[in-house]
Amino acid sequence: ILVVRVDKDGDTLWTRSFGGNRFDRAWWIKQIPGRDEYFLTGPTASYGPDMPSTDYENIWVLRIDGDGNLLHDGIWAPETRAGHGDVRWGEITPDGGCIVIGATDLRDTSYYYADYDSVVTHRISRTVIVKVDSMCNVEWHKIYDTGCTDHYPRSITACADGGYLALVRDKWPAWTWCLRLDEFGDTLWTGYVGLDPLDSTVRLANYNMVVTAPDGGYYFAGGGQGWAWITKTDAYLNEQWSAPFDLGGESETFLSCKVTPDGGCVACGQTYSVY
Repeated sequence: ILVVRVDKDGDTLWTRSFGGNRFDRAWWIKQIPGRDEYFLTGPTASYGPDMPSTDYENIWVLRIDGDGNLLHDGIWAPETRAGHGDVRWGEITPDGGCIVIGATDLRDTSYYYADYDSVVTHRISRTVIVKVDSMCNVEWHKIYDTGCTDHYPRSITACADGGYLALVRDKWPAWTWCLRLDEFGDTLWTGYVGLDPLDSTVRLANYNMVVTAPDGGYYFAGGGQGWAWITKTDAYLNEQWSAPFDLGGESETFLSCKVTPDGGCVACGQTYSVY
């Protein structure tokens, strides 16, 4: 894992690296409110049960100070070794800890498709959410599964009235599954976003990021039908508006978004239409 801190002019203040002799990386970092300290998280093949390994990965959460010194770290390991653990996003929690969302029991069930003389990639995984305290000790974890193929957990956001909303891209059906959770990870309700309001079998967009809006609703950012999309919902996922962005003849998608100071939303991602 490489961590770099720069000043307001882009000059490097320090660099740090964390990890062992196997594959380790970080997908997410965020400042702890009111402190010059940070949580970061990602998968590790160097630390935890059965590590180092070339076959498995665990979920690694680290806390560092403003000079890049490691203060605390913690490992969550999948209970089975049918696959590995991966993690893409997190959220700082009110108690000074953090909560992260990822995948577990990721396993390959690819098969040969004779009609096309090719191997079809077919993976199955389950969603895992892990809560750690301020010293990165695992307090609880929960696993969620629709029974479909290849959950792709992307983000989690703290809700205005407590608890969390988790966003999971499901490859089959190709919709975006959302789970409304209480503070302990128990499911309050679930729903889908990105569907045609008149025909729920038609997918308009698949989302990569969700953030809580100032009014208690949510902004979603992703892509579908070749366009990048930002969608605004209320607190119960009822769509209020949706804005597609088309830059040309190829496809676009948003990968991340953030609430702006005026209560709107800014999103970024990738385009294949502009060279």
